[in-house]
Amino acid sequence: MGYHMRRICSRFLCYGREENAATAIEYGMLIALIAIAVMVTVLAIGGKLEVFLNEIHTYISSV
Repeated sequence: MGYHMRRICSRFLCYGREENAATAIEYGMLIALIAIAVMVTVLAIGGKLEVFLNEIHTYISSV
């Protein structure tokens, strides 16, 4: 196999690896975004949820 042919083949092989790395980074960013959204949601409704559960506890305890 000639020098140029090996160089062309190595470029195609490396292209797939670079694309996989980019895909992994994209998935990592997506997971981080979802985690942030979950944390913000929990912080936003956390207090209201605590009040709601305390009301249920009070109601059940009084019965």
